[in-house]
Amino acid sequence: MTERKLTLDEANSLLSDITIHTTRLTRQNVTDLKDWFIAKFTTIPCHQSVTGHAGALLTPAEHLLHNSVPFAIPTHPGPLILDPNVGRAEQANLERQHQLLVDRYDTYTNLNQAARAALERSIPRQYRPERVMGNSQASWPPEWGAAQILKALCKRYSKLSYKEREDNQNVFQSPFDPSQPIEELIDRIETCQRIAIDAAIEWTTPQLIHQLVSRLVPHQIYAEPIRRWAELDETDRSTWQQAKEHFISEYETHLDHVETSITSGAHGYAHHAEGTDDDNVSLADTVEELGTAFNVFGQTYNSNINGLNDNLSTISNATQTNTQSIQQITQQLALLATQLQQGHPAPNAYASPAPPTYVAPPQYVAPPAMGRGSGYQSRGGRRRTSQRTGQRPQQASHQGAINQYQPTPATAPAGAIQPYRPPTGQQQQRGNRGFQSNP
Repeated sequence: MTERKLTLDEANSLLSDITIHTTRLTRQNVTDLKDWFIAKFTTIPCHQSVTGHAGALLTPAEHLLHNSVPFAIPTHPGPLILDPNVGRAEQANLERQHQLLVDRYDTYTNLNQAARAALERSIPRQYRPERVMGNSQASWPPEWGAAQILKALCKRYSKLSYKEREDNQNVFQSPFDPSQPIEELIDRIETCQRIAIDAAIEWTTPQLIHQLVSRLVPHQIYAEPIRRWAELDETDRSTWQQAKEHFISEYETHLDHVETSITSGAHGYAHHAEGTDDDNVSLADTVEELGTAFNVFGQTYNSNINGLNDNLSTISNATQTNTQSIQQITQQLALLATQLQQGHPAPNAYASPAPPTYVAPPQYVAPPAMGRGSGYQSRGGRRRTSQRTGQRPQQASHQGAINQYQPTPATAPAGAIQPYRPPTGQQQQRGNRGFQSNP
């Protein structure tokens, strides 16, 4: 598009369909308003920007997303003073250059003046931040252009919460899927940068380039593009536009290589393999072998998973059974402790045997002293005498020894078996009469 001068009437006509707001602005309102102005300014060509005069509205960080150099606000060149010693052709060239600079300044001035008027029609007075009170209206400072007004609106109505800032940061640093086109990653980074710019927390150009390269480092297919990028001169890899162009070009080369490999997989590689060893394998054979290997791996994996699930099921059942047993034992112990505290016997316990009945020993009755005619006489009725002394040995007295033990008399309970009692002296004499020998 050819660069030309834009008059004030043309600028006002260009911005005549701006949206009129009657309520307090929201973040979306400000975003839509800013995008609308950028789209209008982009249609006006500018020699220093691929985005037209939109650079006059964008912040330096946002302008560098699409351009290699910052946007320079046009200034008035002042009056042209020609050197009389310069030839006519050279003077005509200087006059054309001077008029071109004047036209560029007038175009920028007319656009800025029309944009300010459009913003005053669109935004109610009470919703104009940093406004200056006047006699009949409240407006922005007179030296402010459209860029300063849009920046003030973003600062007031496009604030990000802490959670929104954190979410934007997470998206900015999220991994990249190498199966997606490289343009997806570039667009994601630029979108996060625009959100950060509206909140006045934008990243610098080196940070954007570092983020782009860092997301590509984990993927082998970008190893060579990253190496070639690092080998470039510092001046050739210092802008975001240079980084985008380099990696997009590398990605297109990769696509061409993949397409060529797939197309020649059944013909080119097979043709080169004729009459040679099996070192050159076609892409189709490689894909088939990889598919077989993955199938075997999947079957083995599924078998191992099934066995592991069976073992886990067995362990779970055993654990559940043990848990139930422990719960039953715990309940029984708690019941036993409660009954013991209350003085009740334990359930299903064996009864203690009754204490044995005391049975008193029989009362001992001492036998009478042995004398003449007792049953202990020898046969023939003759008494034994000592052969040494000729005297009858002394009869040992048992009464003293017997009297040393006197058991405590006790009364046997009713119905008990009567104990054995030795016969009395008279009973013994009557019994011994039958055993006495005749004199």
